[in-house]
Amino acid sequence: MREMQFAWVVLAVVSCNDAVPDTGQHRELHTIAGETMGTTYTVKVVSTEDEFDLARTRLTIEKRLAQINARMSHYLVDSEIATFNRSYTTEPYPLSSETVDLIAKANEISRVSSGAFDVTVGPFVDAWGFGPKGPPATLPDSQVLDGLRLFVGYELLAVDREASAVRKLRKELTVDLSAIAKGYAVDAVSAVLTDFGSTDYLVEIGGELRASGNGQQDSPWRVA
Repeated sequence: MREMQFAWVVLAVVSCNDAVPDTGQHRELHTIAGETMGTTYTVKVVSTEDEFDLARTRLTIEKRLAQINARMSHYLVDSEIATFNRSYTTEPYPLSSETVDLIAKANEISRVSSGAFDVTVGPFVDAWGFGPKGPPATLPDSQVLDGLRLFVGYELLAVDREASAVRKLRKELTVDLSAIAKGYAVDAVSAVLTDFGSTDYLVEIGGELRASGNGQQDSPWRVA
């Protein structure tokens, strides 16, 4: 009887070892965090290689986020978008191809959603106190809101990708990319990690997420 019990124990151990092979790889978790676009970001990367260059990865991500922020931020007074918003002209306004492409994508989403998504709603955002100016002294009444509607509408924004320019059909029009720029930045950071050869990572910027591969325990990433 003892021999039979011992045999079952040995068989169980062998079976367990066969079911969960030991790869011998150590999975190390690297975390990069900071502030961007008026919010915070966190990047988690799992590496099985000792030569993973955390400093180089961090620097490249920071530079990429700074570049996007300098182009698309609604809060930086000298960003591309902020400068465009202050330009009271209906002439074509040159912007970086990256910014033009994102505005074109935003307009495409606006058309598909019949205007439910619209990057020109900045005047309403500001009027209700959610913009860079902060809370207003008084809340807008229906008359104020009706007046603002004259300067809101994605149809009033013409995009010329070939010329890398955007034109306002009404000079008072403004663009706020807050609803799409963070997700775009998440994709941009993910592209950096992919270029560096990383396959297991989680990128989060202001609640926008993108995951690839598995977490440190080689199981799916947990985001809650």
